[in-house]
Amino acid sequence: DKKEKIEEILNEVKPDIIFHFAAQAIVSIGHLDPLETIRSNTLGTLNLCLAIKNSNYCKSVVVATTDKVYKNNEEENKENSFLGGNDFYSLSKVGAENIISILNDSFKNEPAISTVRSGNVLGGGDRGKDRLVVDLVSSFLNDEIFFVRNKKSIRPWQYVLDSIYGYLLIGEKNYTSKISEIYNLNSKINNEYTVEFLIKQFEKTLESEIKIDYLQESFSEKNILRLDSSKARDELNWSTET
Repeated sequence: DKKEKIEEILNEVKPDIIFHFAAQAIVSIGHLDPLETIRSNTLGTLNLCLAIKNSNYCKSVVVATTDKVYKNNEEENKENSFLGGNDFYSLSKVGAENIISILNDSFKNEPAISTVRSGNVLGGGDRGKDRLVVDLVSSFLNDEIFFVRNKKSIRPWQYVLDSIYGYLLIGEKNYTSKISEIYNLNSKINNEYTVEFLIKQFEKTLESEIKIDYLQESFSEKNILRLDSSKARDELNWSTET
């Protein structure tokens, strides 16, 4: 039983704070394998949270979901905006958020479980399939064709260290206040850049052109995703300029 295995690890480690980053995090894989995506992201979150409750050690949990949980993606969504996934990956994360909401009511913030909706993270350590910068670098180094699904897509791009800084601030507040919260993490200026713009910046930096093939969409994706992160800036003094 996966929950019992997690409980064994928790009883051995006895953590005070847990950051839950484990996930099937690739939208295209969610389209190809929806069952495993929901198992990992939705049921995996439930297993972890129930195991944490049974262990009686951890007092604070911070769960990473996604910017893609919002129903009306093209708006600058605040944390209380309507949720609704239009692909299996986002659906699995909405499911995780609904589970967390129920557990917070049931647990009475013991432990407090906070949720973070970070933008599309870019930066070192990324090894995921169908990831923009990873595939750009790989195509350049191997002189291969770079496949793009939608060059006009706008995403709330986010540098990985800015996300990590936000997670640490949220973990600290979650632990000290013992109140479950939800936070968006994204800088406002990054809500306006298209995939095509990032590709051109990459080519400009390398002083080289990339061989590009534009694919026909094989599944539905929102063209624009935007976040409003004023809550994190106001309550946590979080900034992407730190």
